[in-house]
Amino acid sequence: MRAEDQWESDRLDVDTYLERLGITGPLDPTPGTLRLLHRAHVTTIPFENLDVVLGRGVDLDLGAMQAKLLESRRGGYCYEHNLLFAALLERLGYRVTRLHARPDLQYPKPLPRTHMALRVELEDGTAYLADVGFGDSGPLDPVPFADGEVSEQAGWTYRLTEEPDRAQPWCLHLRRGDEWFPVYRFTLEAHHRIDAVVANHFISTHQRSPFVGRVFLERIAEQWRLNLNNRTLTLRHADGGREESSVDDDRFGDVLADRFGIVLNDSELKSVLAVLPD
Repeated sequence: MRAEDQWESDRLDVDTYLERLGITGPLDPTPGTLRLLHRAHVTTIPFENLDVVLGRGVDLDLGAMQAKLLESRRGGYCYEHNLLFAALLERLGYRVTRLHARPDLQYPKPLPRTHMALRVELEDGTAYLADVGFGDSGPLDPVPFADGEVSEQAGWTYRLTEEPDRAQPWCLHLRRGDEWFPVYRFTLEAHHRIDAVVANHFISTHQRSPFVGRVFLERIAEQWRLNLNNRTLTLRHADGGREESSVDDDRFGDVLADRFGIVLNDSELKSVLAVLPD
């Protein structure tokens, strides 16, 4: 098997994907097309872990991911988002390297290297970091793959930096006020599908995973970022404003539907509510 065949990008239903994003062709593999697709994906498909909460696990088979995120109009987490997006980009003629990253987030101890991001290269050799699966700290648009180059994105500002002496020399930063907040660190090593399967098993089943035992959803728009962490709903604006509220049982299903576009049946909603703290 050729290395690129392991991802089975040829199985992707491109038309269904583009319909989900509300995009029509032609879509030549240019920087403008990459930006269009990236922004459409992150503002359309939410980040969510509800299948973990419901005990279903997360299936990284391409057919299962597109059935869930595209046909059933659900969301997912980084592997689902970025594996689907990588398949779309490859079908459109981009060269894609799937990378594994270690979230930083100024956490006091090393976090596991369980995030997936993408290096996307154009025919002229220009490259971008694409990441449609990091939720409310992730970029709205692709970030130029160049040390220190700043990317302004509708009031949100990102940059990549390279520190060759570090084990993970590349770092994605988000500017918060006057400071650069480290989002995650990574190397340029290409990974295989089995690497994603192993990391996905940890993140969807291990008791120390941030997505096991709690409800977690995020939604990105151009001017705001929405986060639901169990019952706490937080809205952050590009200008630094912040609003926070608590969601009770009676409103929970409506918040999922109205704010995140996810509709659960009565049985699913009951199971999700059972996980929430009082």
